[in-house]
Amino acid sequence: MNKNNKNSGKAVLMVFAKAPIPGKVKTRLGRKLGMRNAARIYQDILYNFLQAMVLTDNVTVQLWCYPDSHHPFFHKCARDLGIVLKRQTGDDLGARMLHAFKANLSFDFCVLTGSDIPGINSVMVRQSVTLLKNRRDVVFLPTEDGGYGLIALTGPCPALFRNMKWSTEKVLQQTISRARRRGLVYSLLTSLPDIDNKSDYINYLRPC
Repeated sequence: MNKNNKNSGKAVLMVFAKAPIPGKVKTRLGRKLGMRNAARIYQDILYNFLQAMVLTDNVTVQLWCYPDSHHPFFHKCARDLGIVLKRQTGDDLGARMLHAFKANLSFDFCVLTGSDIPGINSVMVRQSVTLLKNRRDVVFLPTEDGGYGLIALTGPCPALFRNMKWSTEKVLQQTISRARRRGLVYSLLTSLPDIDNKSDYINYLRPC
C-alpha cells in the first residue's frame, strides 16, 4: 500500500463540504437555532477552516463540493483563498471519498477531512503526512460520535469505503477492522468533537 517511503513528495488536502443551504446542512443544530442560523454557522466554520488550511506549508488544498460547485460561497472561497474547486461524485459518501482519492494519484500523500470539525488544524494535517512518510498506510482522526473527521492515505484503498453504513457510531471501528484484515499499518490522531448540536456549538465558542 505505502508507495513512498522517503521524506519528500507532494501532499494534497481534500476538504469535503456541502453547499451551505438552510435545511440541507447542520439540520440537528438548525432544529435548535434555526436552519438559516445553522447554515450561516456552517459556512463561517468552513471558511475559517479553509483560511487556516491554505497556510499549511507544502500542501495543496482542494475544496470538494456537494452537490456541485455552483454555490456562490464556494466561488468566494476559490476567489478569496485561491482554492481549487472539485465536485464530489458518487452514489454515497464512500464512493465520493474514493473518487477523490483516485482523482489525486499524482500526489504522494492524500489527506481528506470533513468541514465541520474546527479543531482540525495544520499541525494535524502535517502530522498525518509525516506518519504516512514513516511507513503508515492510513491515518485516522477519530470523532467523538464514532466516526472519523480525517483520513490520510498514500493511495486509493477501495475496501475502506465500499459497502459501509455511514453516519453510525461504528464507522471508525469497522474501517479499522477492514484495514487490519488487509495488513495495513494505521495510526490514530487525537479524537475531536464535531458540531452537531447546540451544546457542541456552545463548546466551540467557549474560549480555550
